Amino acid sequence: MALVTIRSFEYPLEVTLLKGMLEEVGIPVYIKDEFTILMNPLYSNAIGGIKVQVLEEDVEKAMQVLQDFEATQNNPI
Repeated sequence: MALVTIRSFEYPLEVTLLKGMLEEVGIPVYIKDEFTILMNPLYSNAIGGIKVQVLEEDVEKAMQVLQDFEATQNNPI
């Protein structure tokens, strides 16, 4: 089973919000490079941010959740 990066973020808070939405619908989430950036935020651009990854078989469902997440980020309640 391969992991697929569906989005990357500069800040850990955004990762936490998306991770919660994905896990809420039963999608296991893997976070890559979170601790590296927490230790030194200046590395974020160099390593491509904090990556949110899901299993290849969950990508389609995860992309739907990602669309909902991005819609709420652009139109806060």
